[in-house]
Amino acid sequence: MTTTTTPQPPRLRAVPPSGASSQRSTPRPADATPLTSPKAESTPAVKPNRGSGRRWLIAAGAVVGLGCISLVPMPQRVTGPGEVITTGNAFEKVFMPDSGGTISEILVTTDQPVTPHTAIALLDITSLENQLVQTEQQHTQGLAQLQRYRQQVPLRQGDVAIAASRVATAQQTVNRLQTELSGTPPAVQGWQGEIAALEAEITGLQRNLQPLTETIALAIPAVEAGAVSREELRGLQAQQTQLQNQIVTKQGQITAKQAQIEGFYQDKQAELSQAQAQLAEQQAAVQATQQGVQAAAAEATAQEQLTSLQTEELVRQQDQLADLQVLRTTITGKVVTSQQEIDGLRALY
Repeated sequence: MTTTTTPQPPRLRAVPPSGASSQRSTPRPADATPLTSPKAESTPAVKPNRGSGRRWLIAAGAVVGLGCISLVPMPQRVTGPGEVITTGNAFEKVFMPDSGGTISEILVTTDQPVTPHTAIALLDITSLENQLVQTEQQHTQGLAQLQRYRQQVPLRQGDVAIAASRVATAQQTVNRLQTELSGTPPAVQGWQGEIAALEAEITGLQRNLQPLTETIALAIPAVEAGAVSREELRGLQAQQTQLQNQIVTKQGQITAKQAQIEGFYQDKQAELSQAQAQLAEQQAAVQATQQGVQAAAAEATAQEQLTSLQTEELVRQQDQLADLQVLRTTITGKVVTSQQEIDGLRALY
């Protein structure tokens, strides 16, 4: 395609050296977006070198664009247009993708040889640097949050261990109380022994009381007949009352011991119920703390994934920022734009 060069703004031109026609750069995709800013449209123009005598001479524009920063909206763009025709005053048109900055300095002079990757201009990419600072802050915050989540996992695991220890203690208490209730505790055995002794004493007293009662029954008619004195009868009756009182006392002691045994079992049953409730509570606490460990681990995993994405984005922006600071050539050639025009380009920035 043949076009004519536009007079304004002046373009920086470079031509390939003799024998370099076979190294002509491949034009950029035609659908790239040109820059609308006046700063980004000022590019070098190229005038071909005819020393080789070949029919087709190639002159290439030496302005190189930088790749777009994906996912980052840019307020300004820089493109480097060029043209290629078969006539002597034509040059190859090269489209550059959005770079996200504006030209701040021209680095080449007239007649300066250039090779691929030669720096020809510097870019002001303050907006990208601000974006990078924000990304670094988010990455730092993400790392701090990840550290907090990771610290929560062993802490909650420690809570599980404490709760499990409490469960074990509560279970031991329940087992002990159940054993006591299912058997005869030493205290109960002692009371039962005392009851047995009292019952034996009562039996002895009753054995003594029986003949005494019979004697009194015989003594009453004898007193009336004058065979036995009333004093002797009253003595026998006093002995009878004393034995009866002793029997009643010991029976009361037996009742008290039985009440102690019953109270003991009631207390143990209440204690067992309380221990079982505490055991259930501690078991629920273990389950809750285990769920807490799982939740902390899930939070740490999710934050780790987010931090990994933030790290990738940070590295990507750092790499692209380094690439976007300098415009470089893609072909070998020579700058043929006059120094006056180059100075005019510098004056624009």
